[in-house]
Amino acid sequence: MNKAVTLKELGKLVRLDPSDVERLFRRRTGLTVKQYVNLRRKEIVIQLVKEGKFLGYQVATEIGFREEHSFYRWVKQAFGVSFKELCRQHQDRLPYTTYAESDPAESREGLDKRHLPGTNPQK
Repeated sequence: MNKAVTLKELGKLVRLDPSDVERLFRRRTGLTVKQYVNLRRKEIVIQLVKEGKFLGYQVATEIGFREEHSFYRWVKQAFGVSFKELCRQHQDRLPYTTYAESDPAESREGLDKRHLPGTNPQK
């Protein structure tokens, strides 16, 4: 979804008038093409943020925005918060633990030679 596609281009691909494409799409999905694209973009933004991609220009490019400022404006409209706030909200849900959050005693034990790959744990 990193390239914006117009209804005109879709119409050419399926040999239909753009208004017919819109009407058929809405009849099938219950959504307009724009609503569907925005829904998918929102899903992708959340996924990327959860994966730790916090640079707006990277996310903007991946979901088809050419201009970074347009992306930030869209995020504010779509989510009701800035991109920075959206990242902050989902930062707590990242699937990894930072070194500072781990138990220091457990970390020291983890450095025991018995736990290193390629060593014989029986020694």
